[in-house]
Amino acid sequence: MAEEYIKEFTVTASNVLNRLSGGNYTLVYENNEFKIRDFLNENKERKVKTLSGGETFLASLSIAVAIIRYISAGKSIEFFFLDEGFGTLHEEAVETVVNALRELSKDVTVGLISHVDDLTSRIPNHIRVIHANDSHGSLID
Repeated sequence: MAEEYIKEFTVTASNVLNRLSGGNYTLVYENNEFKIRDFLNENKERKVKTLSGGETFLASLSIAVAIIRYISAGKSIEFFFLDEGFGTLHEEAVETVVNALRELSKDVTVGLISHVDDLTSRIPNHIRVIHANDSHGSLID
């Protein structure tokens, strides 16, 4: 039964991934595993463990969006909040992430938690939280 749910939301995730990747990738679920169809590599399928950091982010984000859409049963999603570990992404992957979030924000307001200065400097509207210390609690800058 769970496999049927996964197959259903994978169709949506594949469409989201295709859009966020600029038509470069789609997602496939078969034989109990996810694979990527890579249109930059003769439309070949490859295992998700071969994905770069930026590609993994896109695939994960696509699956998360698809699950939320599936759970919401067709209701409008107005806000998507993402707390992801961006610290391990290299420069090219950060660019991929920013582009994907911009594309996603055309449909829904995207909230993002990040400690990566290169990423936060590219986000037009943000709130900076200063950590609590011995003399004060957390502050909003």
